[in-house]
Amino acid sequence: MKFIPVCLASIAMKATGTYWLVQAVSLDYRISRLAVDAIISFAFNYQIQKQWVFKKVRSLEKKF
Repeated sequence: MKFIPVCLASIAMKATGTYWLVQAVSLDYRISRLAVDAIISFAFNYQIQKQWVFKKVRSLEKKF
């Protein structure tokens, strides 16, 4: 259940970032898509999925 909101947020950020770079900065669509995908994939997706989605939960038995 944690994976779906992360993917939806990623899609929204990639679409928004690509739109902004194409419209405001007048970059080629392909270049802006590659740049936004790289930034979002490494800065957002990887970190959130590592820290939140796939984080290993420690058992209470091991803590004591």
